Amino acid sequence: MIKHIIFDLGNVLVQIHPERTIAALAGECGKPFSALQSLFLSRIHDDLMEGKLTPQQFHERFMAKYGCRISYPRFLAHWESLIGDFKPGIAEVVSQLASRFTLSVCSNTDPLHWQLVCRNGTFLRQFHHYFLSYELKCLKPNSLLFTRMLKNLGTKGRECIFIDDTADNIRAAETLGIQGIHASDTPAIVQGLQRLGVEVEISGPARG
Repeated sequence: MIKHIIFDLGNVLVQIHPERTIAALAGECGKPFSALQSLFLSRIHDDLMEGKLTPQQFHERFMAKYGCRISYPRFLAHWESLIGDFKPGIAEVVSQLASRFTLSVCSNTDPLHWQLVCRNGTFLRQFHHYFLSYELKCLKPNSLLFTRMLKNLGTKGRECIFIDDTADNIRAAETLGIQGIHASDTPAIVQGLQRLGVEVEISGPARG
């Protein structure tokens, strides 16, 4: 019996625009886009998301790595440009599920992006738990993150559905018995939930 539904954040609940952040930072630094293209795959970014660096330390490491000077407030403004609007229809889906299931967010993220999302998305208050990489000190697809999540929830994998836009993360969750939905838009999420026996509907433009 499914008791828990767990959502990834970026590209599942909220739209993200890494190219927008890279373009803004590259322009600020007087560098070509290609010079910063690896930023979101870099070790310093992983360290930020794993809680090994504070945002201020990440800013300093960024300047050292890419050879540019940028004030922390300006860096912060560009960094936050990654976060876009919430996915069309997703708030409606969450509202339908919140009274019947324990809802969680499980995300590779950092404190800056998470705080911004929470300011803009009041519907996130309907979630019961938040499993954030910078607090858990590890990243998906590391199975340790999912193990810690299940322990915190006091549940078994078979009682959980996990929704993520990255196939590797889904596969890692499934090794612990969690049922996965690989999706990055609301209609696909709804279809995946229905396929697993969860009653949920979507109306309006997000139907696709």
